[in-house]
Amino acid sequence: MVRGKPTDPKVREIIIHQYHKGKTMREIFSELTVATTTVFNIIKKYGETASIDVRGKISGRPKAVSQRSVRHLIRICKSGRRNTLRQVTARWNRETGMNVSRECCRKYIHKSGLSFYKAKEKPLLTETQKRNRYIWLNLNFRGPNLTGTKLSIATKANLVSVWGITESV
Repeated sequence: MVRGKPTDPKVREIIIHQYHKGKTMREIFSELTVATTTVFNIIKKYGETASIDVRGKISGRPKAVSQRSVRHLIRICKSGRRNTLRQVTARWNRETGMNVSRECCRKYIHKSGLSFYKAKEKPLLTETQKRNRYIWLNLNFRGPNLTGTKLSIATKANLVSVWGITESV
């Protein structure tokens, strides 16, 4: 069983080149600070196959989700920012035709740099509050210099805009 990462192809070339020059394996691994078994296995494989390529495929389980699907997931998350994980997962499975669990979806969302939070809902102004603000604006901000000027009051809930219109006397 192979452990760790495969040796860099440049290092493999150097090992084979040094071996063809007539250097011993002990000299090669001491110069390159590579394990003795690594040098031995590379030279042995080169003698058998006359190539320095890595054997077979890299081990490990294949990914269940492609990069394209992950980008699609990020678009879904950004388009519906108030959706729950359950809703995002259901939509992602429906649109991509996959069957991915919520934890898998959570993992890909976290890896992409997005995070979960629920924004606090802010109360909306009632019609009575809007009418009272409109009356207050008309009483306090009237004059010839405000004709056609847009006045606004910013609140924690939302932005109320009123056009300042003067009455002709």
